[in-house]
Amino acid sequence: MFIEDSVLRLAYADHPKLLHRLAEFVETRCLQDKPVLIIQASPTEKDLEIDVLLPATVLALRGNQMEQHSWWNGFRTNYQPTPTFRGVAAHDDRAEPNWAYELHRDGHLIAGVWRFPTMSKGNAEVACLADFYSEIFADFASKALGLLASDGEGISAQLTAVLLNGSNLHFAKTAEFGAGHAISSSLAVRHLCWRIRNVSDAASWDLAAARMGAELLGIGGAKP
Repeated sequence: MFIEDSVLRLAYADHPKLLHRLAEFVETRCLQDKPVLIIQASPTEKDLEIDVLLPATVLALRGNQMEQHSWWNGFRTNYQPTPTFRGVAAHDDRAEPNWAYELHRDGHLIAGVWRFPTMSKGNAEVACLADFYSEIFADFASKALGLLASDGEGISAQLTAVLLNGSNLHFAKTAEFGAGHAISSSLAVRHLCWRIRNVSDAASWDLAAARMGAELLGIGGAKP
């Protein structure tokens, strides 16, 4: 079973909730063998109870204040969010989604993207974790604050991410000379787990997102 993976069990040994929500996200979408980048935020307040179907909440889940126009479109969607066991989920497509962003009734947030660009390496086309995926953490944080924070304030939470099945990907970083990207060999490590960070006010969310983006760039030896 996915939840029994030794690397993940060690990474989340003191945070079983993060592991269980990760497993649910992956298994309900049959992503066990696919490369997928997943971000989670778990509020530290224990008694949160959110009405996830309130019109204002649904509107916030569909949108994002960020101006990014990425492969995950800043986690913006034209589709109505879908109710789930834990809460509600936004997708870019109901039939064949490439990403999802979930809001749970206890305030837990989890989002993932499993669509990666294909680029030429020699005579082959390979799936790549491109350097612009470093922007995904800021998009996640912006939507999280829009959903959970009030009056521009932050919310205390534990923030982390994981790249699953990364050994199926190559890293693509912007070429130093000329156009296009330089493509690396396939990534050496199957699962890469980001540290679990404590965030509170909006500035700490932004700082954590920037550092997580820099760590993603470091996978391919790229600079922020």
